[in-house]
Amino acid sequence: MDVTNPAANSSPSSSSVHSESSKSSASQPSFLGGTSSATHLVVLVHGLWGQPQHMHSIARSLRAQYPADDLYLHCAADNSGMRTYDGVEHGGERVCAEIEALLAHKAKNDACGFRKISMIGYSLGGLLARYAIGLLEAKGVLNMLECMVSLWTQTFNPRNTINPC
Repeated sequence: MDVTNPAANSSPSSSSVHSESSKSSASQPSFLGGTSSATHLVVLVHGLWGQPQHMHSIARSLRAQYPADDLYLHCAADNSGMRTYDGVEHGGERVCAEIEALLAHKAKNDACGFRKISMIGYSLGGLLARYAIGLLEAKGVLNMLECMVSLWTQTFNPRNTINPC
């Protein structure tokens, strides 16, 4: 089993094929993934028209600060390119499915599993991350995890704010 590549070990029917995660671990950048002792999952979600590699600079910065024994870094891949046009609901469901696959793989293959999850979303990726977190919460998945979300996204429309002057 490939600990750094959970999608490669799952059946195609278990979830959609992950374009980045289904590649062999040899082609995965060394700063992504983590060791079997990593208990903190960090999921990075790109924005509109994005690709997983658009989050690589953030992943590299995180890896420079935190070793693979502490953090497992994953760049969400199922919403690449034009798939972002499917909308927040479908995109959020795909991010949720990627996270569930990672959690299931870790729980199956490692005694301790993940204890923490952090989400970092840029632009539309922030909305997708927020939606995925809501789905995970509704499914009870977050009851077992410490959760932190960082969203780099617009949360309100400034044109609709009331100017008191």
